[in-house]
Amino acid sequence: MAKNGSGKKSKHVDSKKIVAEAKSGVRICSLAALIDPLLLAGGMTVKEIAAELASKAAEAAKGKDLAANVRVRRPLISGPPAHILRFR
Repeated sequence: MAKNGSGKKSKHVDSKKIVAEAKSGVRICSLAALIDPLLLAGGMTVKEIAAELASKAAEAAKGKDLAANVRVRRPLISGPPAHILRFR
């Protein structure tokens, strides 16, 4: 059951919990390790994920375009488009 108690999936994404879980098993300086769980959870835009990274991984994010990093990781997480899979 979801947090809202209605039995439906909640759209609330607890980004603090996701980032904390991501930090526990990997290098903290890896932005991809922080971006991937946020993308998999869904419910956040590129700008929201970039803002979350700026606050949580400030030292790893210095001098980097965080929105560009999120845009690059997005297709890698979702996989190839369906029309490409059809011809394999």
